[in-house]
Amino acid sequence: MPKFRIPDPRIPKLKRVGLFGGTFDPIHYGHLRAAEEARLLLPLDQVIFVPAALPPHKQGEPLSDPRHRLEMVERAVADNVYFSVSDVEIACLEKPSYTVQTVEYFLSRLSVELYCLMGLDSFREIETWKEYRRLLELCRVVVVTRPGLPGGGRVSCPPKLKPLFSSSLRDLDDPGKRIFILPVTGFEVSSTQIRSRARAGQSIRYLLPQEVEEYIEENGLYKSSGFKVQGSK
Repeated sequence: MPKFRIPDPRIPKLKRVGLFGGTFDPIHYGHLRAAEEARLLLPLDQVIFVPAALPPHKQGEPLSDPRHRLEMVERAVADNVYFSVSDVEIACLEKPSYTVQTVEYFLSRLSVELYCLMGLDSFREIETWKEYRRLLELCRVVVVTRPGLPGGGRVSCPPKLKPLFSSSLRDLDDPGKRIFILPVTGFEVSSTQIRSRARAGQSIRYLLPQEVEEYIEENGLYKSSGFKVQGSK
């Protein structure tokens, strides 16, 4: 059965929940800080990290075994009562995993307002996502940007979606606004960079939590090209 950690009893009844999906190969401080700032600024009662089993846009690319990526996320968030981890995409949803199906799953089990956190690169491809219009009906999309991104992290909204777009969190109470921009603290770190450094035998210390670094070392991750995702677009 899929799981996610039961919220800490010190947290009031959940009203606003953020879903943070991704490959997390590996999870690093950039992911964690973005989730923390989203939690505080939106604000959210809980952020649920959802490691993807088979992302549609990464089929055929080298990718670590989902069990490793899930374990790394669990270790990274274990000390934060406001963060949870779900293995729903790995355990029970059809492969490849689509965000709209993940959102439907959580809405069928939680009576909350959902916010889907995503990076700028993902948002730029949103019109190619499965049932993206329905996704925007079911939840709010929050696009996380940071300094140092190409174009200064500026967000260009597709013309069809501009009526749903707001660059201000002051519009969160407007039911007609479904897409928001969230600038966060910039970290000059990426999963690609960490994998490359690990493969070259270079230090990855202070780029990600120590518990994740130790797991990578214990399991010899990124010493080769990684787990090959099967399937095709």
